[in-house]
Amino acid sequence: MYLYHPQLRSFMFRLVVWISVADMGAAISIFFGNPQDGTGACYAQAFLQQFFQTASMFWTLAVAVTVQSIWKKKRTIEEAEAAMWKVHALVWGGKQYHVTAISCKYGTISHMCRASDVGHVLHLSSK
Repeated sequence: MYLYHPQLRSFMFRLVVWISVADMGAAISIFFGNPQDGTGACYAQAFLQQFFQTASMFWTLAVAVTVQSIWKKKRTIEEAEAAMWKVHALVWGGKQYHVTAISCKYGTISHMCRASDVGHVLHLSSK
């Protein structure tokens, strides 16, 4: 839809597209099915879920903050659009992903592989 309709390629619609990209990444991890605990597929499923679900949450937050800052006239749409590289850096390259990849314990939880020690990860990412 976005590719076929140039009138939808505004800044605000691009924000929604990035939320959709993050949600699609999280959905793709479900296609792994129910991999056996301790396998590469299990680790990949758990990491992809953690990565893309967190990204989806951050994109939703970015939309809310952007809309609020434009609504309250703190910045223009052009200023918000110029700062999008900072949002991308935060969402896709944030410290929490590196901590999750290195220190998180992955395992089968309710028929899917997930990060099983999130409390430990939150503790490390706050340092």
